Order: sequence, then C-alpha cells, then structure tokens
Amino acid sequence: MTQTRRHRPFGVTLITAYDLIMVAILPTTLVLLQVFGVIGDTRPETLNVFASVLLGAGVVICTSAVWRAENWARVVLVALITLYYVGLAFGAPYTVDLAYYAASGDWNPWLRAGRSVFWIALHGWYFFVAADWFFDPNRTSPDERAGWL
Repeated sequence: MTQTRRHRPFGVTLITAYDLIMVAILPTTLVLLQVFGVIGDTRPETLNVFASVLLGAGVVICTSAVWRAENWARVVLVALITLYYVGLAFGAPYTVDLAYYAASGDWNPWLRAGRSVFWIALHGWYFFVAADWFFDPNRTSPDERAGWL
C-alpha cells in the first residue's frame, strides 16, 4: 500500500509570499530609500532603520524556512508578523505603512488596528490551528525530504 505524499498547501505559499513582499521587501526598501534621501523629507533614526532591516531579514529567513517545511519557522514567522503589525497599528517608527504611499491621506487609527488584528488572526489561525501539514509524517518539502525536519 503506497502512501500519498502531501505537498505544501497553496495557502502556505500564498501567505508567506505576501509576507515576503509586503512585510519584508517593500517596507525595508522604503526605509532604505528614506535613509539615502530618495523619498521623504527627513531621514529615519539609525535604531529604527536597524530594527526595520532586522525585522525584514527575519521575515525573509522565516518565509524561506517555511517553504522548506521547517516547523520552527512558522512560530518565529507568526511572532515577527505580530511584532510588525502591532507596531504598524500603533505607528511605531520601525514600520512603514505602505497604505500611506499608495493612498492619499492617513488611515483612521481604528482601521489600522483592524487591519493588524485581521492579519495577526489570519496568520495565527493558519499556522497554528490549520497547521496539519507541518505535523504530517507523509508531507514533502520542495527537496522531497519527508517527515519532521
């Protein structure tokens, strides 16, 4: 009797790709453009730049580890996403609100908080409640390794 191997769910790919682009690459790029004076009138403080780049690098590392089916990465990724969206809701200087650059005017604080709660809840539900794939001994990662990694 052959067992079928479960491949990475599409939702894992979709959520982590979103995190990679919208939480890591674009905000870090915007902070670095502010540092070099390409956009914005003022330059951010060094500590905020360091925190933003470190957060973006952590999200990049965790998303690549989640794609490789590493179990530890889902926990760290949810922690980093929570840190980012809580900071975004309260206007922390290490976060960059992409909606500010895309839309005219500032978002309502309740709308920012609601967006943060939505994304944190989505990540928490998907990576903790619906995380069967991470615990399935018959799953495969992209390099065809099976089981717990």
